[in-house]
Amino acid sequence: MLGIPSSGKTFFIRYLTEYYMLLEKKVILTITTRCATSRLSSKASIVHNTFHIQCKRYVWPLQELSVEFQILKEIDIIIIDVMSMMMSTLLQNIEIRLWQIENDTNEPYYFKLVILVGDHAQLPAICHCHLLDTKNYCQKHYVYHVIDWNSATYHTLKTSIKHVEDLEYCSFFNMIRCQTPIKQEISSILNNCHIDEDLVEQYIDDKTTILCTHQKDIDYYNNLILHKKFPIDQIYAIQLGTNARNVEHSILGEQ
Repeated sequence: MLGIPSSGKTFFIRYLTEYYMLLEKKVILTITTRCATSRLSSKASIVHNTFHIQCKRYVWPLQELSVEFQILKEIDIIIIDVMSMMMSTLLQNIEIRLWQIENDTNEPYYFKLVILVGDHAQLPAICHCHLLDTKNYCQKHYVYHVIDWNSATYHTLKTSIKHVEDLEYCSFFNMIRCQTPIKQEISSILNNCHIDEDLVEQYIDDKTTILCTHQKDIDYYNNLILHKKFPIDQIYAIQLGTNARNVEHSILGEQ
């Protein structure tokens, strides 16, 4: 299940969970990152913990009489969220675990329905490639390079709920996630969104979020807006408390 941001992936997971539970199916929710477990469900667990896979890529056999083995044996539906952060080796290890549980090395997904949910354009897999390696080299670790991936059934949520009234932007949003846009495509959509220094005062409201690509631009526009809203004698610098090391940072604020 693929979907752009704000397309309802988490909502759909919850719907599927309730639907299968009404059918008296046993469902397990798991996710690739601990930070997102509470957002998904209080009962969700980390993929490595769910399948008892060590982070060093080892898959130790589970004892057939163990509680862990029996839980995985009885599960009917496995839903894995944020699949984009899964390395291909992790999905292969999940297959190995299912092979062991079902005692079938030919059809690991025959006895269980495994639903992967996520967005390839977000949160890439955490691989061990050097940062200077090429993009193509790193992509070999993505989950969709697993052999069984091509035999999977795909469903895609293409509409962002936040931008449902702007079909042109939604179309552009879907396009840039899958390919590099040309300059004309970017200009045709975003030129009307550009705010220069002369216009910034008109957009100081609760409905506008000004996005900048560099920290220096953020600081510049923040100060620009601040000085347009308040007299200079009501502005002063304060030191921020931080637990970051060797970081000196101050902000401007209203008196």
